[in-house]
Amino acid sequence: MDLREKLNLHILEIKKALFGMDEVIKIFCLTKAVGLSTLLLGDHGVAKSDLFRKWSISCGLDYRIVTSSEVDEGLLAYIDPAHFRKYNEVKMRPGELMLRDHILIDEYFLWNNKYRAKLHQLLEEGTYAGCKVQTKAYTFSSTPLTEYYAGQISDVNIATQDRIDTVLLMFQPDITSTEKLLRKFSEQGAHEDVPQEKYTPKQVISWDDYIQMRKEILKVEIPPETTRWLILFAESMASCKYVNSKFGVSKAEMRKLCRGCNEKENICSRVAISKPRFIRATVLLAKAIAWFNKRDFVDVSDVREAIKYTLPHRLVFLRRERNIQEALSYVKKLVAMFDEEYDNWKSRGIFQTLEAISVNAKSGSERQSEQEVVDKLLAETQECLPISKYVNETIRNLEILVKSDK
Repeated sequence: MDLREKLNLHILEIKKALFGMDEVIKIFCLTKAVGLSTLLLGDHGVAKSDLFRKWSISCGLDYRIVTSSEVDEGLLAYIDPAHFRKYNEVKMRPGELMLRDHILIDEYFLWNNKYRAKLHQLLEEGTYAGCKVQTKAYTFSSTPLTEYYAGQISDVNIATQDRIDTVLLMFQPDITSTEKLLRKFSEQGAHEDVPQEKYTPKQVISWDDYIQMRKEILKVEIPPETTRWLILFAESMASCKYVNSKFGVSKAEMRKLCRGCNEKENICSRVAISKPRFIRATVLLAKAIAWFNKRDFVDVSDVREAIKYTLPHRLVFLRRERNIQEALSYVKKLVAMFDEEYDNWKSRGIFQTLEAISVNAKSGSERQSEQEVVDKLLAETQECLPISKYVNETIRNLEILVKSDK
């Protein structure tokens, strides 16, 4: 049995216990396969923690749910008392947040900023207090911010949300599935009254299988056309002719700058993102989706599917506030706007010209005639910031490549 078949069996095993969330289960499994953290976002009672448990059990992993009210320093790392008594020296030991196979960070946005920062270190550095993180996967869960957290959260900003790789919106199951749930609980009662085998999935896959999947997924290639689409899409949301970083100024100041900009109808005046983590998460998830669909290359359609999960929580809206659920719907509009601009660039032959410049630069063609083409292309694209930055960066990279070859 190959790894895709095993993964499909895993998805089917989880679906036996959870209703109406086939796509959520698939993407959740794929995020774990490529090592991305995931936020399960949805109302109370939509099986966020249940998905976490079912996935862990059917992988044969031990797990721990950690709430904001119980987190303390000892769950991260603590001084080994026996070692201190014997040797009179401090030796740190990892806590459960670094030891359990799978951790659910429950109601993440209610966590104290101090512990959020320490958790980010676990995820990004893989160490804390001199101890190595042994946890295999982290999952976050939360109810919708605007509806349930009024007056409770001290600070939720783009840096906090940007560190979460993907967001899965979870909804109540449809009527048919609700009827199934009703029959299940009327026959079986509450969980504690149900024999274990009736609601606990069996192990059908191992973590080693997921590690092997990751190796296969990372071999999936991204063609230049797909790479270009993603880079320019990200640049269209991140570019601004007035500031190097939109996150270095307030939203009020950005709105003021956008009103006076001749690109105020473009994407850049509507939203802002921080590119690095968005591109990283999108590339990895798009590779996983392509692999799951039995392809060895990433198509633009894979990227479009991936950004539904990697983009909504990262968007900063410059005109009016939107929650993550509203942002998901707005992603389609952003993609449509960008596609129109992208088709315009293609029809003008900008990418063909860049390709020709690239070929000439690598072959060592006559520099003077090449420079004339470059100057013409730079002049032609300077009216639109995203494509202008892309062309400039591409040409700079070609110059570095040519110099290094010489």
